[in-house]
Amino acid sequence: KADEARTFAPWPAVLTVAGIVCLGISVLGFTRGVTAALQAVFWLSLSALAYVYAIYPLLIFVISSRVRRLVHQGPCEPTVCLFITANDEEPVIEAKIRNALALDYPRDKLEIVVASDGSVDRTNDIVRSFASSGVKLLDFPERRGKIAAINDGIASVTADVVVFSDANTFLEPAAIRTLVRNFADESVGAVSGDVILEGERAALAESEDLYYRYERWLQACESRVGTMVGVDGALYAIRRQLFVPPPADTILDDMAIPMAVARAGARVVFEPDALAHERGSETAVEEFVRKARVVAGAVQFLRRPDSAVPRRNRQLIVTLISHKTLRWLSPIFAFLAFVSSVLLATSSSMFYLLAMAQLAFMVTGLVGCWPRLRRLGLIGIAHYFWLVQAAAAVGFVRGLLGQQPVAWRRFQRATVGAGVEAV
Repeated sequence: KADEARTFAPWPAVLTVAGIVCLGISVLGFTRGVTAALQAVFWLSLSALAYVYAIYPLLIFVISSRVRRLVHQGPCEPTVCLFITANDEEPVIEAKIRNALALDYPRDKLEIVVASDGSVDRTNDIVRSFASSGVKLLDFPERRGKIAAINDGIASVTADVVVFSDANTFLEPAAIRTLVRNFADESVGAVSGDVILEGERAALAESEDLYYRYERWLQACESRVGTMVGVDGALYAIRRQLFVPPPADTILDDMAIPMAVARAGARVVFEPDALAHERGSETAVEEFVRKARVVAGAVQFLRRPDSAVPRRNRQLIVTLISHKTLRWLSPIFAFLAFVSSVLLATSSSMFYLLAMAQLAFMVTGLVGCWPRLRRLGLIGIAHYFWLVQAAAAVGFVRGLLGQQPVAWRRFQRATVGAGVEAV
């Protein structure tokens, strides 16, 4: 019991390590001079970036190829609630409901619930028109944010498994059946599906797809080793009895909810065959805002007590630090590496070349602001990388200052038919 009570809180740990590093660099600067301190800053920052984007993925891949915790899948048909949160989803909600009604799962075991978070368009009327098909509307008149609608809505759900899905995410017919087969394994508490982005997406498609393939591959490795930290918020399932209501101001439900499952000792796994489709960000601005919101929500979550995890689960701790926390700090590492190399460039040809290489990569990313040039491979990759880094920097500051609104900023959504089909 004492061992179970011991937890690891990532935020205090990060601050402690950062304090020790800063103290060490200060002592180095005092004893050996400014140049030595700047060199230490550069190599530490570069090492952190290398660890986040190359070393940790390689390590988790090697471990996952040798140490596998298999999920014992099998025939499994628990009662399921498909829980859809919606806010002014008139363009897509009818297609979403028809998609849900066409899913390959026993109809007497599938409940479809739409939690309307302060919708003022025709969303509620459209959902009510499907009442005869068993679709249930939870009408919350005041817009409070997704997590408030989830917390209040789940209170009325009695199904064994809750599948969360966004209104603009369209599931393949077998998606739910494929998700829930993982619950035949009693150690599994939550399952994340694979959401495929579609559409032109402001010419971000190739570089964004590359990023998401990398992310899915990393999640699959972590799932094979033990458990993931987060899930895809557009499609994931949890055992209802493991649902712990997060605070009402929570921004990232797809991190807070599965982390509670992992803290309870259950696994959070990835199911690559549970497929859904969703239109990606239509503009670079929308993608920037979305990424900034994710990081702000992550920082908010890491600063709270409910981000602490049991110390006995070492893999979860390593994943939380390596895949998430350090990734969100990467803009700081990139900034420090560039500034320190620039300051050292006047006294070292090596650092001059390193500074020029970083500057060239930044300029390549800026060139990608022109949509036509963004379609070119290296330019597109550099542009998306710096877009993510800039958004992460903004989100990090917002998260620290508590300035990220809970409610998602509304962008105009395309109606179904332009690249996304209601299966």
